[in-house]
Amino acid sequence: MKKFLILILLLTACSIEQTQTLNVYLLDEHFWAYENQKPMWYTLKYFDGNQIKSKTVFANTHCVQVEVLKGKTCIFVAYPIGTLTPIGGGYTPGDSEKIYLHSKEGKLAELLIDATDINSKLVSNLNFKRLFNEVGYIFDEQELLVDILNGEYSSSKKYKTKEFKVELENIPKGKYLPEYEYYPTFEKNEGESKISINLHPGVYRFINCSTHIYLLVRVDQNGGCEVRSYKPIIY
Repeated sequence: MKKFLILILLLTACSIEQTQTLNVYLLDEHFWAYENQKPMWYTLKYFDGNQIKSKTVFANTHCVQVEVLKGKTCIFVAYPIGTLTPIGGGYTPGDSEKIYLHSKEGKLAELLIDATDINSKLVSNLNFKRLFNEVGYIFDEQELLVDILNGEYSSSKKYKTKEFKVELENIPKGKYLPEYEYYPTFEKNEGESKISINLHPGVYRFINCSTHIYLLVRVDQNGGCEVRSYKPIIY
């Protein structure tokens, strides 16, 4: 009987997965918040090595603690006001327990969060930093996602995208700011019918500084462009 109880205790202990606490830092300020001097709140969505969890990060909070599984890769994305382009980052076993989320890593982190719906075990064994160093922040999302899930990821050159000259027509005049400073800032003056800017395929958001009109620009793989403008609720 005593041996039986010891065996039960050992099996129970083995079945409980060990966890650890990571400090996640949100230091990459959204360009609109910086320009308007209004801090934003965030929705933090993260893969803890097994499942997706989320929590609200209030304005002016720069660090949150999260509990994750030991020995697993974990992915983090933080969405400004819950919906804007996220900042992101990842933790691979052996990394520092201080995780810094950056805007340039947001696209890859968001892609891997989506991938967990199909194959969470695969994502939990990826090396996030190595993958980001190889593909960067401009890549073909669909092709990379498919190859990762199929175990066919190869040279990062395969996922490079072409930059296109995109024409924005019938938009209000004024100066437009992107979400992050490494995307183009542009201005449409009185009398101009259209503006040309260079963009890679993807989704971009700009805000008109004077009218606060929100501009959503979607560029497809062939350089085709869809533009929508409307009045947003920023905060």
